[in-house]
Amino acid sequence: MHFDAIGRVPGDPILGLMEAYSADSNPSKFDLGVGVYKDAQGLTPILESVKQAERRLVDQQTTKTYIGGHGDAGFGRSSLRSSWVPTPGRSPNNAPVPPRPRAAPARCA
Repeated sequence: MHFDAIGRVPGDPILGLMEAYSADSNPSKFDLGVGVYKDAQGLTPILESVKQAERRLVDQQTTKTYIGGHGDAGFGRSSLRSSWVPTPGRSPNNAPVPPRPRAAPARCA
């Protein structure tokens, strides 16, 4: 099979928006396609509100322990407890089925 026989997939809408931004000659345009504000020099300034939030996080931090890829396990357990209410059910042969979690906390990268 030759690759030239494969049709072109439709363009990505976000990438298309970025291309349209690049092609636009309007000097007052804003690039919000990827949620990033850039100033006249093309830099992404750090907003004062973000700096304040970062300072609060650092001031309240009590450890530099690595949390791991699945995130904070305690937060995951608490989230499940607050969102999952176990209810007993019946199996296909009408036998009682004890309640059990049908969800687990996970982190998606």
